[in-house]
Amino acid sequence: MTDRAHFENLTEINVPFGLLDDDTQERLKAWAHGWQLFNVHGNWLSVFKPFWNRQAVYRALPEPNRKPSVNWDHVAKRFNVLTVDGVEQAMLWKSSPSPWPERMIWSGKGPVYDANAFESLDIGSGPWHQRIAYRPGYEPEADGDE
Repeated sequence: MTDRAHFENLTEINVPFGLLDDDTQERLKAWAHGWQLFNVHGNWLSVFKPFWNRQAVYRALPEPNRKPSVNWDHVAKRFNVLTVDGVEQAMLWKSSPSPWPERMIWSGKGPVYDANAFESLDIGSGPWHQRIAYRPGYEPEADGDE
């Protein structure tokens, strides 16, 4: 049994590196999106290559936001827009919907289709209301959608 701290979310680490359990240390070292170091002035500073000092407090930088994506070659031509809502439900739309913040969903004109069945679906990451992607060549402004 260990008294060392375990963190699932590497961006929430708030204890010295030496007090982290082996799993957390290894995942933190392998993190691909960068790190921050808590300095003596009480600030988090981005670090390019950590020294992994046992007394220093490091945390992972958040993963950058990614737009959702799908292999558009497998999507019917009548659908031009892919969205992901607040509960990570992916939908395909004919034209651009608008975010409906109170319900954390997208709202717009049909047709609409559930995109979760596509093997190529990547729901992306980041705030739900920024998770919208367009079929290559589709111009939302041409339809007056945005």
